[in-house]
Amino acid sequence: MDTSFIPSEDFFPELKSLYTATNTCSTTWACIAAVAFSGFNVPEAVPLIFECAQRHENVEGKLLVRRIREALFKSGLMYGFPKFEKGLFSPDPTTQLDETKKKGQALFDQLYGEKSPTVSNFLEEIHSDLGGDFFMKTIAYGYIYGYTDILSATETSLCIVAGAIVAGTAPQLVDHEAGARRNGASADEIEATKRIVVAVAKGCNVRLASE
Repeated sequence: MDTSFIPSEDFFPELKSLYTATNTCSTTWACIAAVAFSGFNVPEAVPLIFECAQRHENVEGKLLVRRIREALFKSGLMYGFPKFEKGLFSPDPTTQLDETKKKGQALFDQLYGEKSPTVSNFLEEIHSDLGGDFFMKTIAYGYIYGYTDILSATETSLCIVAGAIVAGTAPQLVDHEAGARRNGASADEIEATKRIVVAVAKGCNVRLASE
């Protein structure tokens, strides 16, 4: 698969134009695009996204860097941590583990709705640590997905949706689209996320699993 990427001058502004939703931050499109490029093994595009977003959006540079890095870190749970170099988020050491576990359980239940017990039991059958309290509920949904100081809960869900598309995991995509809606994402925001990932895939000469 040829993933060589030589963007045209208009490519990144066109990606920005695909995200027409107004309920989230004006740089959400940049976070989603960074997730897609990273997942398609084209990390050299991420600084270009930053430059474009900084030119076209009224946002402070350091904040934009933090938002993009947070999106990349969170998406690593969907398509694999080797896609980027190192973890970029350190949990607050003063946070009690039990509180984080409860927070993660609440978010897990919110995202999966009435399917939450079924999904939890399914993960438990695959591996005890997946369905158990520590990795999935405490680390994944407590510390990582549940941390919303940089990306909102809605933006986090949209980045997860983008990661699922990149990973080509259709069943998880269905679940996370539903979870994004429960987390406040509109249908337009979800569709815009899909359009950005598809556009990035075409720009990188990558064939999506859904095609």
